[in-house]
Amino acid sequence: MLAGVLGFGGAYAQEEEETMPLESVLTGAQEVPPVESPGTGQFTMEFDAGFDQATYTLNVLGLESAITGAHLHCAAAGENGPIVLPLDVEAIGGEESAAQETTVTSDDVTPPDQDACDVPVNNLASLYAAILAGKVYANVHTDTNPEGELRGQIFVVKEGVSQAAETPDEGTEQP
Repeated sequence: MLAGVLGFGGAYAQEEEETMPLESVLTGAQEVPPVESPGTGQFTMEFDAGFDQATYTLNVLGLESAITGAHLHCAAAGENGPIVLPLDVEAIGGEESAAQETTVTSDDVTPPDQDACDVPVNNLASLYAAILAGKVYANVHTDTNPEGELRGQIFVVKEGVSQAAETPDEGTEQP
């Protein structure tokens, strides 16, 4: 059976199988412009094979102040971009350190006003395609840093090795 991945102005056929796990290591150094923060974070995400839902986990530790928001944004490393998926931080309750697991559907995707991802992002399948193209990053906002305190580009985890740890943004170092 084939599952269609939409978002390229047409359909991209992919054999239905488990999708690859995704991960991001979040640091202040990856913010644009960079932010000095003692905080660190990790974002992981897995899509189901039919792109009906995706489950993500956001873990943050040691932020300078309370979390006010978190999102997935559409842009390449070193660039800022529009929000494409708000992340649930209500359960975190404004803490400086937290862990949150949430399941989302295509209804949760917020299509940006511009094509920052180089493809229209309007559902989970197109969000997945944009992530595979290296065009999506996770961002955590705080009282001290309302534009973002932690950021990390999202990469595929291959055979237990995170590309996030192997592929730092230009001019930044991964922890």
